[in-house]
Amino acid sequence: MKLNYYQVVFEEDREKEEISTEKNDNFEDIDSILGIKKRKYKKDQSVKHYEFDLDIYEDIYEVSSTMQSLVKEGKKYLPIFDKLYKDIFLLLYKYEPFIYKEERMKPTSIINNRIIRNLAQTEDLQDLRKNCSLDELNSAIGCEIIGKKAVKIVRKWNQDQEKEKEQSEAINKGDNPHHNDQKTLSDLLVEMQEAEDRIKDLSQEKQELEENIENLKNNTSDLSEEDMKNKIQQIDEELENLEKQADNLEEELSDKLEKGEEDIENLSKEMAEAFNEAEKEVREATSYVKDWGLGDKPNKSSKISFFDKVEALERIRKSKKLKELSDIIGRFKESALKDQKNKHKDGAVAIKSVRIGNDIIHTLPSEKMLLINETTKKEFYRKFNQKQLLQYELESDKLKAKGPMVICIDMSSSMKGIKEKWSKAVAIALLEIAQQQKRNFAAILFNEDATEPIIIEKDKKEPEKILDIAERFDGGGTLFETPLQKALEVIEQSKFKKADIVFITDGHSYTHPDFINKFNKLKDEKEFKVLSVLIYAGGKIGNIESLQLFSDDIMTIGELAELEDANSVIAHKIFKSV
Repeated sequence: MKLNYYQVVFEEDREKEEISTEKNDNFEDIDSILGIKKRKYKKDQSVKHYEFDLDIYEDIYEVSSTMQSLVKEGKKYLPIFDKLYKDIFLLLYKYEPFIYKEERMKPTSIINNRIIRNLAQTEDLQDLRKNCSLDELNSAIGCEIIGKKAVKIVRKWNQDQEKEKEQSEAINKGDNPHHNDQKTLSDLLVEMQEAEDRIKDLSQEKQELEENIENLKNNTSDLSEEDMKNKIQQIDEELENLEKQADNLEEELSDKLEKGEEDIENLSKEMAEAFNEAEKEVREATSYVKDWGLGDKPNKSSKISFFDKVEALERIRKSKKLKELSDIIGRFKESALKDQKNKHKDGAVAIKSVRIGNDIIHTLPSEKMLLINETTKKEFYRKFNQKQLLQYELESDKLKAKGPMVICIDMSSSMKGIKEKWSKAVAIALLEIAQQQKRNFAAILFNEDATEPIIIEKDKKEPEKILDIAERFDGGGTLFETPLQKALEVIEQSKFKKADIVFITDGHSYTHPDFINKFNKLKDEKEFKVLSVLIYAGGKIGNIESLQLFSDDIMTIGELAELEDANSVIAHKIFKSV
């Protein structure tokens, strides 16, 4: 049976499938041979995974303060919440999640297994997985939304159990103070976890002692062989007692779970209610990632770290202004890249170098060979997931080295509103072009003064700086000389000629003749050009003469509709001019 990428596989279903096709691996026999039925071979996690899956999760957990706080809070009420959270992530992230049978789970993880099984059979999960499968960021966001809901649910569940415990203690006081029903599920899980951990530690200690006896010649321990054998005997006795204790706790836990089966089912249903919200948040995040260029593009050597993506995405989600800018920025970037593609479509392409990524089309044949063998196929998938496949990097012969692209944006009070949005959208679209052309980029925001240039180098992706450009607006008056001076400083630092300055304003300004002479002289020497855009939509046209003093070309925008249209004549002219 062919599976869609968003389907979940249950272990028992896979067994039936293999029996029906006469390819049964006989799980029970293998379990018996390997001793998997023993406690130490039971599973912590319900969703099958490999080491690199856990590496991905741990990398995300390390940089996500939200994830850390959710897990910490959840463990107050459900001691195995950390494992549940990890299972939810794996359920969203894995290409084909494989869920173990309950009998394969450690007693402490049975409750998680039941929750995950219930969640996996929810139709809404399939819609959510369409955007999360093999996507670290989306899986983390989806997991966060479900995790927040889960914390609220387990908190209430724990509180209800504590109330029942208090009532039971009051009823049984003096009668049977140690009655099993007085223990909450959380109490039993803690005791069971402690017993399992102690068994694991003692088993490890016993193994080390046995190895030392086998290698007495190399043994540096102060203990003699007889001492070590006595120690092993003590460990065996303690292990035997712990196993009995664990068996008793397992029975208690099993009784608790049986009585609380309906609670677990209701808990799962409540948790599943977060799927729609998670799916909405993930779709929104996907849109932000695309609009703001936070994704890793197959043909780009620069990558954004997961931490930077998370930080940028959180900033966008919390900022009304950035969210409003997202759509217009996305549209203008798409228009800009289309213009550049048409501009260079006749350029020949050559192999520039070999780099790493997960662009299948440009993957080296030697890497694709990994798919032939079942053993090496997992290595291919690992490399694909972690964007580590060797692949060709191509370069158009028309993309010759150029100087930086400098965008000067008027942020005086009169620019507030649609004019500011248009300016920021054009600037960020031009940044996309600059990176495609392997050019440094600088944005200078000005009023009667000017900010220090916000510089983004050609081989860097710095979302924090992009958001700074988009979000900052100071208001005030308008002077041209300071931003032009700062633009000159950026250009003078470059070893390449043919830089571009795009100067966007809705006003005019007096600029000293001495500065104009200096500016135009350097313009000839460095062979850069200045394109000025004068916005007077909704008002009167400004004094165009003040721009003519230093501009090679001036474009004017007189209609408000042009500021909304990413495919306007003006927008296309700007994008094709650089």
